[in-house]
Amino acid sequence: MVKSPAAASARRTSGSSANTKATGMIFGFPLMTYDYFWICVQFYDGHFALPAKGEGFVAFLGRMVEHVKQDASPTPRAAVIYLSLMSLELVLALVMSGHVQEGLPISSLDYKTLSYQCSALSSYYTTIAIFAALQFTGLFRIQEVIEQYGHLMTIATFASFGISLWTYVAAILNGSQIRMSGNFFYDFFMGAGLKPRIGRVDLKVWALVRVP
Repeated sequence: MVKSPAAASARRTSGSSANTKATGMIFGFPLMTYDYFWICVQFYDGHFALPAKGEGFVAFLGRMVEHVKQDASPTPRAAVIYLSLMSLELVLALVMSGHVQEGLPISSLDYKTLSYQCSALSSYYTTIAIFAALQFTGLFRIQEVIEQYGHLMTIATFASFGISLWTYVAAILNGSQIRMSGNFFYDFFMGAGLKPRIGRVDLKVWALVRVP
């Protein structure tokens, strides 16, 4: 494990404070974006969902949960759609051609540089062509993305947590963790491995620019 000033700074931070902040962001952001904001747009014409007159907080919370249960619960169909898109974009990242860019030297890798295949543009147009073909052949209706939007958000959230946990555990198991503070949620939020990859695909770049 590589020690660094960042790790020392994190260790000096109160364990409770670091974990609380990290935990709040890990679980708070998904709840805020896909649950609350989606509910506001989907059911209340973009207005903030607030308790009705005389409605208690518990009843209000139950109403929000019911929205999620009915229109954003994980379904097999949504899982197939989202995981198919993830798999497609990973395959395209692996096989499509593009400019190869060398990254900066990385001190934790003995100043080794990593190469990046810049194939996002070709992958983008290929994705459009594939979905156009699916639409016109009737194999998949693009409108279904809107119809399944809430369910897809839930599957996307589960997938993001799953990939994050996998990369975190993989870094621990292969000994490539870096800047660990000893606070689990803080370390999980910051990431254990610096450059997680599948083949030539940098998973951080793939997740940021290719998968919604």
